[in-house]
Parts: sequence; structure tokens; C-alpha cells
Amino acid sequence: MINRWGYLNLEQVSLLLNKNIKTIQLQKEQLVKFKMLNVDTLPKKNYYTLTSKAQSHLGWEHKKKH
Repeated sequence: MINRWGYLNLEQVSLLLNKNIKTIQLQKEQLVKFKMLNVDTLPKKNYYTLTSKAQSHLGWEHKKKH
């Protein structure tokens, strides 16, 4: 799912956060503001990486479900 550089596209972010891609597109600025996503602007595309804050949040949500 994640390429060898660790970059994600918006579809992959939506799958990780269990949200609709339209919701992620609308909330992208909020996620960057809350330091959950880093945006790397490469030619022609934006790539996103989850911050350590987002990774720990995902881990906490996963533990809560089990």
C-alpha cells in the first residue's frame, strides 16, 4: 500500500483513516494544521506522509477496537 519512500496519496490516507476520500479532500488542510499529515510537493503530484502524532493516534484507535 505504501511505496518504498513511505509516501501516501489521498486515497491511501482515506483508507488508513477509514474515511471517504471526499471527506479527506475536504479535511486535508485541517489534518496538516493539526500536524497529522506532512505534504511533500513533488512535480505534478502532492504526496503525504503521516506524522508520528498520526501514527500513534492510529495505533491507539487500533488497540481500542480490539
